[in-house]
Amino acid sequence: MEARWRQVVRVAVPTVLLSVVAACTAGQSSSPQKVMSVHKVVSTDSASLIVTITDGRLSLVPGSPGQVSLQGTVTYRGSRTPTILWQEGTPGLTLQSICPSGDTDCGYDYTLVVPVSMAVIASNMAGDVSARGLTSPAHLVALAGNVTLADLAGRIDVTATAGDVVATNLDSQVANVTAGAGDVTLRFAVPPSQVSVHNGAGNVTAVLPSSASYHVIIVVGQGVTSNSLGDDPSSQRVISLATGTGNVTVSS
Repeated sequence: MEARWRQVVRVAVPTVLLSVVAACTAGQSSSPQKVMSVHKVVSTDSASLIVTITDGRLSLVPGSPGQVSLQGTVTYRGSRTPTILWQEGTPGLTLQSICPSGDTDCGYDYTLVVPVSMAVIASNMAGDVSARGLTSPAHLVALAGNVTLADLAGRIDVTATAGDVVATNLDSQVANVTAGAGDVTLRFAVPPSQVSVHNGAGNVTAVLPSSASYHVIIVVGQGVTSNSLGDDPSSQRVISLATGTGNVTVSS
């Protein structure tokens, strides 16, 4: 009899615990979703803008000198409001947007209007980043999302851990891209001086004006290479493209 009683207790206790956990989880998921509109204009003399968001979508577009404008929405659940923090100091104008811990439905949908001459460092921990029409250096990071660029003229540094990188109509002389898993496509309107792409797994495509010659370096672990522009080792314009698994294409 004593052995049977111990067996019943061992079965009953986990059943009760599972019921309690299920009830708590159901209560969290039933919290209403909230949407908060965000609009702010900041006058600034800073030469750089540093932006960090933990989740969502971030777009950078050109605007008037001397001010940065933020428009967008914040979506979240629960009683804790997501953080939106502006600060101006030695590094430049800083915007941090941080979701509350445990709020898996929290996200930001931002459009930042910045002076075309303002250097930008923008990071998105889980979402897409896009930029167009900027003439100063842009350092963009997307840890779990795509990066889309158009009509940029300054130096470009991109890190995309899990997502595609697509850039069109570039006037940039220097472009560096580090990708973990995704395709990288760079289309230049003018001949660049230096292009470097390192991709872990994905295709790499570089479209370059045929009006210049290039020293093209291609490294592929597993994949197919195609270069219709040829290779001029004496050229000062160096195009270095590498992928672990994927195809590399260079064309005009």
